[in-house]
Amino acid sequence: MGGSGINGAASCYLGGVQSIINYFFDSKNKPLPKWLISLYAVAIIALNIWVGGVSFLGILVIVASLTFIMCIGQKNGAKYRFWTIVNMSLWCVYDILSRSFGALVTHIPLLLFTVAGMIIHDRNNK
Repeated sequence: MGGSGINGAASCYLGGVQSIINYFFDSKNKPLPKWLISLYAVAIIALNIWVGGVSFLGILVIVASLTFIMCIGQKNGAKYRFWTIVNMSLWCVYDILSRSFGALVTHIPLLLFTVAGMIIHDRNNK
């Protein structure tokens, strides 16, 4: 597989920084500029290649991280829910393949509760 799990940790750190930056835009009711979203994507790709090289796990982290960008950039609730499930599922696969079982213990319940919440929300809003 390649990689030691460090790609996931680095991407999660970068995702945290992105969330803080996005919060500042949201608190001022300003949309995220397209250049910033592009910068996020370039940063994710560059960081993961630098940290872990090009490997299957590294590519999986890049794809999972890019789905995070897709998720947080959605205004439409259905699209947000779709990208959230895709993102969480990819991180669960990454956790299994990288043998990051501590993270998996967190990601699986998050995925299950998110799916359950989405089902309840959708059922109540029919």
